[in-house]
Amino acid sequence: MKLYFSPFACSLAARIAIYEAKLDCEFVRVNLNKKVTESGIDFWTITDKGKVSALALDSGRVLTENFAVLQYIADQAAPGSLIPVEDREDRYEVISWLSFVTSEIHKMGVYPLASPHFSNEMKAITNELVQRQLTLVTPHCKIETIFLEILVSPMSIYSGR
Repeated sequence: MKLYFSPFACSLAARIAIYEAKLDCEFVRVNLNKKVTESGIDFWTITDKGKVSALALDSGRVLTENFAVLQYIADQAAPGSLIPVEDREDRYEVISWLSFVTSEIHKMGVYPLASPHFSNEMKAITNELVQRQLTLVTPHCKIETIFLEILVSPMSIYSGR
């Protein structure tokens, strides 16, 4: 496997999950502004989405979107170590929270907080909303759901929590 990442981007969650799962993986840094890898490869040739996380599998397929990438990584780990095993309600609860973090916190909050295009007033409003959303997620971070903790930690970094 090969993970295309950018520091302080959502690909941090995938990188942490790979380390937690003790999986063999090559890490390739991407300059997202220029859409080029550290070795000079045009990142658009890797994925037409031009965003990280992008996980190149040994089969040649490239998975994108953290929601899918993190589930794939968890499924490659020892059963139950990053996400509860299939056919357990706990697994679907983790997937539900993963979806919530991806759609409600990441897209709604991270970009406005990190973007120079948003005013300080908008960033303050967004930060308040993200803090409220994180308050919903935090009680669900338990040892059994380390997979969810992996997702929340980068969000805390982004929001200054």
